[in-house]
Amino acid sequence: MQELGKPPIGAPPYWYIGRERITELCRAIEEYAVYSTLESAGTMKMWAKEIVMQCEMIEKMKEEDPCRS
Repeated sequence: MQELGKPPIGAPPYWYIGRERITELCRAIEEYAVYSTLESAGTMKMWAKEIVMQCEMIEKMKEEDPCRS
């Protein structure tokens, strides 16, 4: 299934918001991994957990959304 970009009017769909958040977290982890110290490992771990939670939320919403099937 190919998803298009954000609709021009109204609230953005869950899959768009989740995908954007996952992208932001991945970029943050990449920057922290390159430029920070070992103390930031906890922050990166927290972000990685959020990525998993965002993915699970998107999967669950797709299962429950009859329009996306």
